[in-house]
Amino acid sequence: MAASLPKVKLPNANGVEMPALGLGCWSGTTPEQWATSKPWILSALKSGYRLLDTAYGYGTEQYVGEAIRESGIPREEIFVITKLPWHHARMVEESVERSLDALGTYIDLYLMHFPIAMVYDNDDRDPKDAEGNYRVDSAVDFKDTWAAMERVLANSNGKVRAIGVSNFSIRTLEELLETAKIVPALNQVEMHPYLQQEELKQWQGEKGIVTCAYTPTGTLPFLLSEWIAVRWVRVHGLAMQDTARCGTTP
Repeated sequence: MAASLPKVKLPNANGVEMPALGLGCWSGTTPEQWATSKPWILSALKSGYRLLDTAYGYGTEQYVGEAIRESGIPREEIFVITKLPWHHARMVEESVERSLDALGTYIDLYLMHFPIAMVYDNDDRDPKDAEGNYRVDSAVDFKDTWAAMERVLANSNGKVRAIGVSNFSIRTLEELLETAKIVPALNQVEMHPYLQQEELKQWQGEKGIVTCAYTPTGTLPFLLSEWIAVRWVRVHGLAMQDTARCGTTP
């Protein structure tokens, strides 16, 4: 599988290439769930996956690093994406070092996880108030954070190969480009048959920004309600409850 996967060139990152298909390494919201991730990450690597997409907020960076080391696959054959939490400019350098320590290796692509900053409170990976709403820090400007990411890239001595963003719209990207010295290599956004992002893809293509999809099949309840998915399952002899129980899609 690894040898046959096409590569995508990142025009705004001096031609850095990444596999066109990767494994998302989100594994739930608790330490117990995070700890279950290493076996399936390792299995994916042995099956041929060569792109691993994680984040500090996922809680799985450590297990991504362990799986890479245990796989025996040369590090240069694997492409690792991770993401900046909270996105405070003053936290960028420290956050990069924390991710490097957890991964035990360099970062191929470092993304600003959201254009909206979260309140930084004792390394809380999921800062929410008592009502379950995210605690937003409106005083933080993502343009300042991007400038800090540019500085880290320039001074990383190869520890970070490229930088990009996630969950940005055309409007927020236009704002970012007003002051950016480096155009983001990539924008990772939710994209699937129910949210095709055609306008965003076209706009980013004109800027050399690669569009990367997360949740590419949509969420399970929506997919299982579609007649084509139901027909596929019936043809292949699977029970709908089996796919739901396994957390998979047809």
